[in-house]
Amino acid sequence: MQQTIEFFDTTFKLEALLDGLGTIYFWLSTFEVGFFLFNMIFFVIARSSALWYAILFLLFHLFRASVGFYISHMIPPTHELTGKIGYKGDIQLKFA
Repeated sequence: MQQTIEFFDTTFKLEALLDGLGTIYFWLSTFEVGFFLFNMIFFVIARSSALWYAILFLLFHLFRASVGFYISHMIPPTHELTGKIGYKGDIQLKFA
């Protein structure tokens, strides 16, 4: 029984970790896109002579955001991970 409880505890922690990672990647990528748009508005309104340098520099934020969105959607749900484990054994509960 102790082994079963430890297994459920570990799987719950793994699920919370993977869900948290996906959420963090999603919101940070959204923040990157917002940062890019805010800075583009700032540089266009200021009519800076370095507008094209700013655009080229800030394109890195869009690249980083696209990688973050890709990672956030590629993190598998835990039911897919447990299906890939292929555990063939049998949990036997022994009652004394």
